[in-house]
Amino acid sequence: MAGASAFFAALGPVLSGLLTQYIDWRAVFLINVPLAALTVGLTLTNTPPLRPGTGARRARLDVPG
Repeated sequence: MAGASAFFAALGPVLSGLLTQYIDWRAVFLINVPLAALTVGLTLTNTPPLRPGTGARRARLDVPG
């Protein structure tokens, strides 16, 4: 996980530099649209459904804490 994070953190400036060099600076913002769609799609298909009433009791507010 840390390796992938470091890879994509290093890839971001390189990719945005290429986009601004060869296309336009506005293209940097367009890269977020397919990434957001991919993220939403993967989240919807790979997370279990959250049903009300399942799991632990509702936690109470810890006022003294």
